[in-house]
Amino acid sequence: MDETPNPRWKNYFEEAQSMGIVSPADAITFDNPITRYEVALFLYRFKVKYQMINSLNTNKLENEIINSVPGSIITGSNGLQESNIYVDMNLLQNGNFDVGYLEIFGSRYKVVKSSTEKYFSNNFVRYGDIFDLASDDEIGTVSFIISNGYLIDGTVRLPVNDYLISQLSDTNAYYKIKQIR
Repeated sequence: MDETPNPRWKNYFEEAQSMGIVSPADAITFDNPITRYEVALFLYRFKVKYQMINSLNTNKLENEIINSVPGSIITGSNGLQESNIYVDMNLLQNGNFDVGYLEIFGSRYKVVKSSTEKYFSNNFVRYGDIFDLASDDEIGTVSFIISNGYLIDGTVRLPVNDYLISQLSDTNAYYKIKQIR
């Protein structure tokens, strides 16, 4: 990186700020001797950001409810995306499930269970609120209709897009997700 600007650390600071490692308020510390606390804080922020970036959209998250089948994303006849997905039915059926994750067309979201409505003995609807992973703001809702251990239907509603989850007639191993808006 170019160290000719004055101050010499300017380009490094701007790069670290664009990655979220430092904030504008941290700039004043670069003109003064840095303390061990400040070094530790910068290293910790870097480690956290590095781990988040490395894990984002590459590793299976714990409690991942939905993830796309690799290579199955297509554009449907209506011009909207479709894909085959894996659905963790054990997680959906678990009564202790509170937090999970969705991976839809390469984007990941956090789901917090909001309620469950039971119908008869083995039928229920699980509802959840969807949160943005970066900001932790609530951005949508999800619902899953489950009967006798199988996902019958699911709906994901996000601010820009809505998705419909349905069964595939030839397999119970995975399901189909279609963008409907």
